[in-house]
Amino acid sequence: MISNPKCINGHDLCYQGPNDNCPYCEKEYEITFVGDIHGNFNAYKQIIDGHDNVIQLGDYGMGFVPNEVTDINKRFIRGNHDDPRACEKEPNYIHDGTIEHYNGETMMFIGGADSVDKHRRVEGVSWWRDEECSYPQLLHFYDDYMRHKPTIMVTHDCPEEVSKVLCRTNNMTKFPGSSRTRNALQNMWENHKPRCWLFGHWHTSFDMTILGTRFICLNVNKKVTINI
Repeated sequence: MISNPKCINGHDLCYQGPNDNCPYCEKEYEITFVGDIHGNFNAYKQIIDGHDNVIQLGDYGMGFVPNEVTDINKRFIRGNHDDPRACEKEPNYIHDGTIEHYNGETMMFIGGADSVDKHRRVEGVSWWRDEECSYPQLLHFYDDYMRHKPTIMVTHDCPEEVSKVLCRTNNMTKFPGSSRTRNALQNMWENHKPRCWLFGHWHTSFDMTILGTRFICLNVNKKVTINI
């Protein structure tokens, strides 16, 4: 189930962790991914300083604080703790279902997740009913996923079975039940295996190759840079 260590670009035994650089990778196109920031733009600006191309993995802070980073090369997807309508207004927001191509790689983006603490939040203020993509949207994304067969997935949450492995590995208690987002991502992954899948949401660090896909979960205010 778990392969030998590889760098994010597939080189054997040269990758020691999410923040290590692989000496064999050529820097053709460098993208830095950042985990949840929850509106902490002071920290975020320091994290991304010196990086030209940035993608933040959701729970960016929209609906709670103004967007302080609007550079179109410093982009973000939405998390469950982002107001979807506020995200739509931002010039550097990556819409759900977006597919992009880089140097032979295909990257797909899907935001949103289920909030386990929604019962403690106020609708329209700190929680949004459409925090997850709808079933019709997810079905449409599945069709696009199977048509384009992305090599890299960028999501806020992860496939259901991967969330179970993550929780077991990191000694975390997983809330019972799943979500339509995780179930949809699971269905995608079962039918096509990208080489890499980056996500946030879980507030922990995780880096494991499962059935040929390298899953990297970035903790709050953590980053990883990959070369494409």
